Amino acid sequence: MTRLIGATQIELLNWLAESWWSHGPSVCIIEGFPGVGKTQMAESLDQRLRAGPQVPRIVFAQCPTGGVGVGDDFLLSVAQAFAEQSDERLANSLSFETLLRVLSDPVLLVIDEFQASFAANAGRPPSVLTHWLEKVSKTYTRGRVLLLTSREIDRGQRWCERCEIRPMAGLSVADGSVFLEEWLQREGLSAEVLPEDRRGEVVKWLGGYPRALRLLVSRLKRDSLEELIGLEPEA
Repeated sequence: MTRLIGATQIELLNWLAESWWSHGPSVCIIEGFPGVGKTQMAESLDQRLRAGPQVPRIVFAQCPTGGVGVGDDFLLSVAQAFAEQSDERLANSLSFETLLRVLSDPVLLVIDEFQASFAANAGRPPSVLTHWLEKVSKTYTRGRVLLLTSREIDRGQRWCERCEIRPMAGLSVADGSVFLEEWLQREGLSAEVLPEDRRGEVVKWLGGYPRALRLLVSRLKRDSLEELIGLEPEA
């Protein structure tokens, strides 16, 4: 896993590992555009918690696409993720009540791509999930639920009143320049292919999104910087 870079990103990681995990609200939502580093943030949290004196069970699951049966699909996805770690409780009793009981243990449940469950043009998941999340947020549990979404949450909804919602932005120009330097070295490219005085421009152009910066460095293996920055941003 690549090293987490960025002052605000590291600050968020420290809060998750030191405050939220030990005494924060049961549900935290990290929202940010695709490629901003939400999954890497969750993986860095995983790494931090595993390095602690008491290692919790850490489970990653993908959120299913919304529609008919999304509640059952959600439970199946989470149950499979737990079963891969030899915890068959949810698989043996597929229900949100069972999942809530599982969270009474020190468990970190990470749900990636949570926006997949959202209704079209709506900043909310289906009611079957909001009802469960609201119950989790109102229940004392040793476990935590971390939701990663690329769509903004509508703060005015009751289900998320007790959730902690943390936006995640791209890297600053300074942090993005450091990121580019590391990836140039990782890819075995000389600094000349992306001169230091052009890196700030590139970071701004790509919004500071790590995924886009990594892709650009990869493209520099065969294309010049002038050719790449001449492309339309959507390309």
